[in-house]
Amino acid sequence: MALPSLPSICLLALAAALCVFQAEGRLNTMQDCCSRFSNKSLPVNAAHRIQSYENQGPHMGCTLQAIALLTKNGRWLCFRSDDANALQIVKILNARRNRKQQNSRRV
Repeated sequence: MALPSLPSICLLALAAALCVFQAEGRLNTMQDCCSRFSNKSLPVNAAHRIQSYENQGPHMGCTLQAIALLTKNGRWLCFRSDDANALQIVKILNARRNRKQQNSRRV
């Protein structure tokens, strides 16, 4: 029985790695997928400490349906997609982004 050639082994290893990374959500542009939810509640008045968010779920290759909030310190916090405070912070962030876009159009 002939041994497989080195190029075919490399190609097989690359294909396997891509399958694993896609399954884990590692090809996302913003962050890896949330693996668990935060145990602590985030008060709505903490919105000033959040710079952006990402809705995660199966559409991104993630197993958990989550709202991932990125703090200004660069830390990701994961909350259930129906968490009332996280949803309120998302509304605040969207309003902040809309105000910035409107202000930039005026200049």
